[in-house]
Amino acid sequence: MGLHADQQGLAKRKRRHRTIFTEYQLNQLERTFHKTHYPDVVLREQLAARVQLKEERVEVFTCLSDYLSAIYMERKCAENYNK
Repeated sequence: MGLHADQQGLAKRKRRHRTIFTEYQLNQLERTFHKTHYPDVVLREQLAARVQLKEERVEVFTCLSDYLSAIYMERKCAENYNK
């Protein structure tokens, strides 16, 4: 007896892992990205080892950091324009 269609879909879907950063990890990540907006893989690996994360998590943080910075800048420009 096989799985129903809706159960097969759930079985095939890969669950995403959500990382909850510690205060120390966030501090180190933000400090590094403030200095170097686009760290290369070597720097990301070193940072990942220092804060006990996988390099992939550090890379995702880079993308998120860039996205949030862009949103912040858009809001600041809009505030200055509206003054």
